[in-house]
Amino acid sequence: MRRPSYLGWNSVKVLACAVAACCSIHSSANAQSLKSTKVIDLAKVKITGSTCKVNLSSEFSDIQWVDDSRLLASTYWAHCDDSTSSSSKKFETAAVLFDINGAILATDHSETGMYTKGPHGTVAAFQTGKVNLLDAQMRAEQTIPCPNNSNTCGITVALSSTIDSDFALCASFDRTQRICDFYTGWPATKARQASFPAGEDPFSRLPGNVWQASPNEKWLFEELTEAEL
Repeated sequence: MRRPSYLGWNSVKVLACAVAACCSIHSSANAQSLKSTKVIDLAKVKITGSTCKVNLSSEFSDIQWVDDSRLLASTYWAHCDDSTSSSSKKFETAAVLFDINGAILATDHSETGMYTKGPHGTVAAFQTGKVNLLDAQMRAEQTIPCPNNSNTCGITVALSSTIDSDFALCASFDRTQRICDFYTGWPATKARQASFPAGEDPFSRLPGNVWQASPNEKWLFEELTEAEL
C-alpha cells in the first residue's frame, strides 16, 4: 500500500492557480458557451409570513444544492432594517428553495436557527435543542432532538449510500469531544450513538482539514503563518 501523501497549502495554491489559468484560457476560447441562461434576482425574493425586511441580495450567506433539481439559499442572522419590526435590533434567519429554472418553490424564516442540506432531499432547519427536517414546501416532516438534550447541534449527511447510517446529529460534549446520534431510514430512526474527537467527521473519521483524495492518499490543509507566506 502506498504511503498517504500530504499536500501543504503552498502546493494547493499553486494547483489552484494552475486550474484557474486553465479555466481562464478555456473560458476565453469558449466565451459564447458561458453565457447565463437563468438569472435569479435575489432582490425580488419575498419571505412568506415574515415581517422582517432584509436586503436578501446582500445578506445571503450560504447557497447549496439540496439535490439535482433544487437549490437552497439562506441567510444567517440577517438584520431587519425596517421600522415595523418589534425591535430595531431584531435579527432573523431566512431560507429560499429554488428549482433549476430559478423559480421559488418555498420560503421559510426563523428567529432562532439556521438552514442547511438535510438527508433524503430535505432541508435541515436548526432550532434550540432540535432539528426540523423540512419537505419541498418547507414544512416540517420530522423533528429530531439534539444528542443528550443539548441546546445546539450540527448535522453531517453521509456521502455514500453504502454507509449504515444516512446522517448524524452531533453536539459538543466539551472542548475535545462531541457526541453524535446516527440515524437511518425514512422517517429517520436512531441507530446508535458514539463519541468523537472535536472536529472529526463522524463518517470518514478524518479531521476537518484533511481531504481523502483517493483510497490511498490524504491531503492535509494547514494554515500558514505570516512568516511562511
